[in-house]
Amino acid sequence: MDEAGLFASDDDGATWHPIEPLNEHATRSSWEPGLGGLCAHHILAHPGDPQRLWVGISAVGVFRTDDGGETWQPKNSGVTGPSDEASGSGWCVHGLTLDPEHPDRLWRQEHTGVYCSIDAGDSWQRIETGLPASFGFPMVSDHRSGRLFVAPLRSDEFRLPVDGRLRIFRSDNQGDTWVESGTGLPDQTYTTVLRGAMVADQLNPGGVYFGTTGGAVYGSADNGQTWDRFYGGRLKLMTQHPATESRDAIQLMYTAGRRDRAGVNEAEVVAVRTEVERLAGAGATSIGVVTPFRAQADALEQMLLDVFEPEDTERLGLRVGTVHAFQGNERDFVVASLAMTDDELGTGLRFVENPNLFNVMVTRARSGMTVVHSFAADALPAGLLKDYFRHGDHPPRPSESTARPDGWAGEIFDELRRFRVEAVADYPVAGWTVDLAVGRGRGAFGVVCRVHPDGPDAHIERHMALRRAGWTITDAHQSRWLSRPDAIAEELAKRALD
Repeated sequence: MDEAGLFASDDDGATWHPIEPLNEHATRSSWEPGLGGLCAHHILAHPGDPQRLWVGISAVGVFRTDDGGETWQPKNSGVTGPSDEASGSGWCVHGLTLDPEHPDRLWRQEHTGVYCSIDAGDSWQRIETGLPASFGFPMVSDHRSGRLFVAPLRSDEFRLPVDGRLRIFRSDNQGDTWVESGTGLPDQTYTTVLRGAMVADQLNPGGVYFGTTGGAVYGSADNGQTWDRFYGGRLKLMTQHPATESRDAIQLMYTAGRRDRAGVNEAEVVAVRTEVERLAGAGATSIGVVTPFRAQADALEQMLLDVFEPEDTERLGLRVGTVHAFQGNERDFVVASLAMTDDELGTGLRFVENPNLFNVMVTRARSGMTVVHSFAADALPAGLLKDYFRHGDHPPRPSESTARPDGWAGEIFDELRRFRVEAVADYPVAGWTVDLAVGRGRGAFGVVCRVHPDGPDAHIERHMALRRAGWTITDAHQSRWLSRPDAIAEELAKRALD
């Protein structure tokens, strides 16, 4: 089974078997992925009839079984979708929920709008009165109150909050009308809420929670009347490690190009082709191409279609689009085409440096980012892009290891130096510190030399947090090693030099 498969377990998850009638459905040959891939992302069970299930698949549609999975029927009538509805697929369902009190009533947030069915999916009607836009991703219901919640975005092309105002809309009447729900959400932001990023806790009073593409988490404990940002925005990502802190992951590539009247910088299109071919030749299998400008995106897409066969595009995981289209998506390697020239660093630069759009553009790459540009870096005015280019020209250096810690950790530090093993004291990892970070690169590991100053609970919490972040932690308490720093250092050195 490749993508968008449904599986079942009859033994509490110990073993699983595929549901072949859906996975090998007669429409399977026409199934195509959406921007997020070909995925089965919603499963709804009828609360009173275990034989009836609904499954939402992008970009295929909603299917229903009335016989426990033996047969499946597409249920998309009335939903704007493909021109050839006879194909039985091509609908891009984003969100799907039902009313447990009246389980034949369902709601869906579709790529093309917001819909309701009162006949178990046999037919669907639009329900968009009061919404500022019909595009969005989540569709969530609070079962106790019957309220529905959606997060409208401007459009498919511009997947951003309408007018930059992050808002949740709710319906108190099964979707007949919608109103803006509550207070406390930001007025100037371009982060969005994607599929699977909103949930209702089904408690009394009902809690509703959602996460954004910018990393913020919001919650309402009063069924959407008021909203608060969790932890005041102080959530931290525990990703720092000697293997990544000094990696030169940003490559800047200058080309002498200009945009034509259609807004296309052909020289950058050629440069992007060269870089994608280089990555492909190096064995990359996850490549993205992104640009802030639609005309450039269209030219890049056409170039890649001309250069690569469909099977190569699939093998390379190749995707191209504007910054807006890339929200919620990542690739191992991303090539960005900025398209602007020296005399276009006015309006174009203000657009590119929108903090939220800029953040999306520069955070889509997991392993390496190449930025193709046609302006002189020293012509950039002070701002986000200039800072980013400065960072690209001067990659970070490894943490210095000369500072000696006090006490027992310092004695171990001295002995490690004798073995010519690098160690960094008080290595910071998002709110915690590792007493000693020993070794280099991927082989580096953490050494804890004493109980955390805040006591055993903090000590255990730090240990667990660091392990979740991918760190290997070794305890080197003084009592265990009988106050012999040479013995523990020898053990640590063997491991670091292995």
